[in-house]
Amino acid sequence: MKNLLFVFALLLSAGLSAQTLTINTATATVETSTKYIVFPVSKLYFTYNSDNSKFEVRDLLGRSVVYSAAISTVSIDTFTTVTNKLNALEATHIRAVTGTTTYFFPQGNVSIRQRYPYVEVWSTNGEAKSSLWTGSADDLDLDTSIYDSAVGYQCDLVSSLDLDQAVFTANDSIKNATLACYGNGLVGRIGFTTGSATGLSGPLITVTLPREVPDGSFVFLYQRNAISGAHATRLYAGTVNKRQWTVAATGTALSASTAYAYDYLIVGYRWAD
Repeated sequence: MKNLLFVFALLLSAGLSAQTLTINTATATVETSTKYIVFPVSKLYFTYNSDNSKFEVRDLLGRSVVYSAAISTVSIDTFTTVTNKLNALEATHIRAVTGTTTYFFPQGNVSIRQRYPYVEVWSTNGEAKSSLWTGSADDLDLDTSIYDSAVGYQCDLVSSLDLDQAVFTANDSIKNATLACYGNGLVGRIGFTTGSATGLSGPLITVTLPREVPDGSFVFLYQRNAISGAHATRLYAGTVNKRQWTVAATGTALSASTAYAYDYLIVGYRWAD
């Protein structure tokens, strides 16, 4: 397959004209004036530039261009408009955007790595020396094609540890509590001992992270002692807003003069519901 892609890339660069491309679920077929060449879709990725309407197809391993022409020469099902063609690809691929260029990566043959301040898409075919795409997590769509209710995510999510320390601040409602908190931009411990007050509600502790996290990030809390487990429904982690999130109480009474302890884990992507 690698040799076939290379040979066709040479033919393409020699200036073959009157090309058309037909994409279906399993294959991408390039038709020239003299032949048909069929490629497995799982071994390719696609790009579309809205500035010049150019649509390109590259192989994942060698990144050779196997097709390059106006998107009007591309057939995807029975769709005729650019929007419908791109939506059809997005339904089965991971979409990423850089400027006016939209990328579509196969969901089974790439891994996604978070390396602050960027997110990278890598090919899992062969020994890749550089990423296929690098950009902001907000420009990478992980909410659609890579999630399957039966098997979960179909690519690897690899997070980088941010070891700079977070800052923990008690809010007014819990000022008389003793804090025992530590952690970084990904994991840590939330500990506090309540004073004489009960019936606490709203934000208790504000956690300020060392750096911003992608939109849609959220926090898992894990109970570290029996009372924290028993009162698990009385506390929750609020939504991460750039660099801050809060530990908040629902209004159901916490115990007075009691030590609560939770571990936290920040997940840098919104998972499909």
